[in-house]
Amino acid sequence: MKPIITLLYSPCASTSSLSSWPILKVALHPKPEKPLHRPPPANRRTPPPAFPTPNSLTKFLSLPAKSSFACISTLLHTTRTSTAPTLSSPSKPAPFTLLSNFNASVAADFYGGSPLIREFCVNVETEQSLEITFTPAKDAYAFINGIEIVSMPTSLYYTGSPKLIGSRNLYPIENNTALEMVYRINIGGGSISPNQDTGMYRSWDAPDDVYLDDPSRRFSVLPQNNTIILNFVKILEYSAPKAVYVTGRSMGMNKTINKSYNLTWVFPLDPEFYYLVRLHFCEFEADIINYGDRSFQINMANQTAEELADVIGWSKGNGNPVYRDYVVRMFMPPVGSRKKVDLFLVLAALQNDSLTSYNDAILNGLEIFKLSDINSNLAGPNPDSPSYIAYDDITLNCGFSGDSSYDNRMWIGDINSTLSIEEQLEGSQVRNATPSSQLLLPPPSAVHHSTHFSL
Repeated sequence: MKPIITLLYSPCASTSSLSSWPILKVALHPKPEKPLHRPPPANRRTPPPAFPTPNSLTKFLSLPAKSSFACISTLLHTTRTSTAPTLSSPSKPAPFTLLSNFNASVAADFYGGSPLIREFCVNVETEQSLEITFTPAKDAYAFINGIEIVSMPTSLYYTGSPKLIGSRNLYPIENNTALEMVYRINIGGGSISPNQDTGMYRSWDAPDDVYLDDPSRRFSVLPQNNTIILNFVKILEYSAPKAVYVTGRSMGMNKTINKSYNLTWVFPLDPEFYYLVRLHFCEFEADIINYGDRSFQINMANQTAEELADVIGWSKGNGNPVYRDYVVRMFMPPVGSRKKVDLFLVLAALQNDSLTSYNDAILNGLEIFKLSDINSNLAGPNPDSPSYIAYDDITLNCGFSGDSSYDNRMWIGDINSTLSIEEQLEGSQVRNATPSSQLLLPPPSAVHHSTHFSL
């Protein structure tokens, strides 16, 4: 069984001084004689426990903590929990490191808000249980808002050996590989909630235009067909929701314009890892029915993935969803002070009119997964922090109303009342905070807790 492990963080539940982890790991152990979570009878479904919304609860950890789950290979199930019993086992664990020195606040800033969700896939054999260990950094706390574990079909993402971009070789994705979902996007459509997924409770983000370059944002179009009957003859129906395959993004109807630009998405990724890139396609426009009607080129990381991509050729018909898997190496160094490297996904119209009827390209959905390295590691660096503007003449004691003096500096507060004018003048990116007249923060020389931790 290969469960999907989803970790939910709501950085707003804590201040930035409380949320760093050095290590987050998962380990596989022999299953205990008595399962920790019993499956419900086959003839009925147990309603989920009446937990509050996950991001309204926070579990803070100042010492290493473990959560253990008995995984039942024959049952599709979901587990949401704040705490779980510790599983002791004499066997030696074979852990994956999922997160290291992870700062939820910095990550939330980079990815555009809260809550922050981390999704992982690991293989768990029938006689094994899954153990998740949270280890806070020194003088820091780890925290977690929710854990969700969903079993998935073995063939969903572990599908053999995709093409390795830039090589003639294939890249086998085997059971000893862990995956981290980095991007899952419904291209050209709306967001898809977990309840609208195909049973794996996945979230599909939208819109995709935030990842487009300027020409693509200006010229590309969003075709859709909500009346087409989809036929899952080439892939299994649970591969993606039907909503993914009835919308998309294409280059447009003007051949001249299409030949003048490339449909390009840019995705920041952690360096020094291999990535699985899954592209979802479906031809649903009435004019695209034959081989060669719409053929195009696909490039990734400045390498050719497909010289002549033809969705009709892959799917064998209009209205037939299909996906293509590729593995790409992101081993180039970051530019300047950046911690991320950019993956350029480029769809290019063919310049030769004899090779296609419509010089156009289309994409319906996209998933990108980080693959664990030879050390069973998925942890990358924290993303780049936003550029906060330093004030020369103003020092803020956040959460305190009034003035106070420390080490020859005047601290004034609170942050909201002070920034109402200064933020307009300076364009500051200091985050909004709830005022409080009850809290007096210690002077800058005092010891502050860090917010880094690891998984």
